[in-house]
Amino acid sequence: MSDALPESGQAAEAAAGSPKGKGFMGRVVVGLVLGLVVYGCMALWSDLDSIRAALADFPLWLIPAAMGLSFANYLLRFLRWERYRGLLGVRLDRKT
Repeated sequence: MSDALPESGQAAEAAAGSPKGKGFMGRVVVGLVLGLVVYGCMALWSDLDSIRAALADFPLWLIPAAMGLSFANYLLRFLRWERYRGLLGVRLDRKT
């Protein structure tokens, strides 16, 4: 016997997120605002002039290099996960 209970339509929709993504953008905005507040507090708590000087000396070519390495990392993770999923025989709907 399963311990899982069927959810009502509203509860299932709230748990899965709105099908049209209305709640998703609100959560993204809240996350961005909180991140900016934390970053701003950390910048004010530390020496703002030293942060400004460090950013002025930062080589700009490192930004796309870091972004490319980060993308490559996520791509390798995805490919590895897909391989494991295939070895286990787990089938997923591509809509998910």
